[in-house]
Amino acid sequence: MSKSMYYKLSVVLILMLAAGCSSATLEESQEEAVEAVKETFENPVDDANEETENFQFHLPSGSSIKEENANNVIIEDGNNTYILFYNQNVSADSEQLFDLAAEDGENIIKQETFKDGDRFGYYVIREVEDDQFELTTGIGGTKMTTQSVKDDLVDDSEFMMKVVSSVKNK
Repeated sequence: MSKSMYYKLSVVLILMLAAGCSSATLEESQEEAVEAVKETFENPVDDANEETENFQFHLPSGSSIKEENANNVIIEDGNNTYILFYNQNVSADSEQLFDLAAEDGENIIKQETFKDGDRFGYYVIREVEDDQFELTTGIGGTKMTTQSVKDDLVDDSEFMMKVVSSVKNK
């Protein structure tokens, strides 16, 4: 075989390997995200380092607060924006916010719920357009929402549940 033939075969082999190593499917990303949320839900972060008028919470390093009021905080982390909502009148075991999030069922492609003692956690992925998703995680009267893409679902959901699981009433 000539050198050019070896070169062509090498290129074809590299392309085949690269195609096999492509990013996870949407279903795989969803399942990995659910596992990340569940694990974070079961092992909550306790150390609050930020507070609003009504609650305190853990803000992961590298994140910043863009805007806040008594019950809502807009958090930025890199290019991502997250909305944290807290209702002190809704207990941690309430399913009310989950029921509202899942109520119409429109465009929901994945939803899961978790229970741990006196806490009810949930996770909802809703497709808002091609390759763009609305991701919501919550525990009782606390929820966090963001827009995400398939490749960021796992990181976004884990980040969100870390924050949500740390929220405490003042």
